This record gives sequence, structure tokens and C-alpha cells, in this order.
Amino acid sequence: MENIYIYLMDGGKPICFWKGKPSDFADPNPGYKWLTLKADKSIDKVENDYEAGLISLKLAISHKQRNGAENWSQYDAWKKSPPRRLAAWKVRAHIYQCKDIPSADEDGSCDPFISIWNPDGKDIKTKSITDSLNPIIYEVLEVYYDYDDIKNSPPIILNIWDFDDELIGSSKDYLGRAVIYLKDASTQLMNDDILEPEWHDIKLGFDESSPASGQVLVAFTVVNDDYDWKVPSKYLDLSKYVECQEYNVDINVLGLRDLQSFGLMPIKKPFVKFRVKSLLPPEKA
Repeated sequence: MENIYIYLMDGGKPICFWKGKPSDFADPNPGYKWLTLKADKSIDKVENDYEAGLISLKLAISHKQRNGAENWSQYDAWKKSPPRRLAAWKVRAHIYQCKDIPSADEDGSCDPFISIWNPDGKDIKTKSITDSLNPIIYEVLEVYYDYDDIKNSPPIILNIWDFDDELIGSSKDYLGRAVIYLKDASTQLMNDDILEPEWHDIKLGFDESSPASGQVLVAFTVVNDDYDWKVPSKYLDLSKYVECQEYNVDINVLGLRDLQSFGLMPIKKPFVKFRVKSLLPPEKA
């Protein structure tokens, strides 16, 4: 068997799928694993891959002719059933900044904002930062998750978008996402303390081998769903947790040469514009 496919079904139609190798499940004593699904474009029920979701499963594949009949009962992974009831948790994502995200506008910049995947379906997002590929955000997003153990918890998915303010309404362009597992991140458990954040890759593709297209700096706090936060998220000022020094930067522009016009008219009044928003906190940018 060269490949295996796992499908998410809508009635009798496979709307999303995961493709992998049998060797991915060769461990007879596995833990739960999260798999990133892709949209089945032949069905076209789910339009974009970033809408296909993830699936958690525990799976082991053994070659009977090579290994003989497997005694699954000897492995801890198969000695007990999955939990019938999951614990409820509150998760805070302390988002500091992004760097090196791709441009989406004609002028080589973008107006990025971040949304967090929310099991409740409510749209939770940061404000948009105009004209920056390295936006400083300083915002806290809060969601509720259900899981039995942090080792098996669903990943935090931060989607990065470019905001477009148009004449009639607005739109957004997908720039990539960071899939972050709490067990591998800077995660504070059971109290309000904020740990030092860590950088996580943003990827436009949906394979583990996909190259990074930027990074996001974030830390997490996880508490029981009945825990009372000492400070509501909207009053948390993340800039107070960052040591900053102020500098004056002098830039001497000596001149320009060999400028080419993009249209039919010649260039008459050229000027240079410096974007420094990635060097300033949101309130000063």
C-alpha cells in the first residue's frame, strides 16, 4: 500500500481528505495525532484548504504478513476507550507581533490582522495594522477549548489576513497561518502569569514541508473554564511586558537615479517614503 487516505464525509461525499504513508502509523502504541485536511476540489463543497480543518485520531497499521497477528491489548494506547467527556478550558493568546509576512497590495505592503480559530464559530480577531509587513500588534485573544489532556489538545490556529477597505464594503486576502500546539509553545497553566513569547512559523501551504512565509510572536495562558481572570483581556497592555529603548534615526537621502515610469507620463516629482510602523508600537505607528 503506497498511500492511505482519510476522508471527512458529508453524507456520502468526501469533502475533505488527508493523504499520507502507512509508515506514518507504524507505531503499534501510538498517541493521538492531529492531521491537516485539504479540500477535495473535485467535490467543491469546501472552497479553500484553510477551511478544511483538522482531525484528531489514534491509528496503528501493522503488516500482517511481515509482523504476524498483532496483540493490540498489550499496548497502553488500546487499553482504554477515548474519554466520553472533555474538560473545558479558557485559552488566551498573547499576540505581540509578526515579521516577514508576505505583501498583498500593489505597493508591496499589506494591512494585516490575525484571527484565531474559535470552536464556537464567533469571529475573534485583532485590529488591522496598516502598511506593515512586520506589524507590532500587542493584543490578547481569548477562546474556549475542550480537551482531556494538553498533550492531545487541538492546536491553536492563527490565520493571518490582509484587510482591503474598498469603495463598497471590505474584503480580506489570506496570507497564511500558524498552527501551534500548546504543549510545544510558551504556555502558562492555571494562572494569569504571562510567559516570554516565542516565534512560530506562518505557512501559506498546508504540508509540514511547506516553507515559512513569516513568523508570529505569541505566548499562551490556559486555565479552567470557571477561572476568574485577574485582569480582563481588553485591559491587558502587552507593551508593559516588553523592554524597549527609544532611538532617533537620521536618514540622509542623497539622490535618486535611473528612475523608470510605470506609465506613459514621465516622472516629474519623485519622493522617498519610509515605513517605520514595524519599529513602533500601535499607539505611535
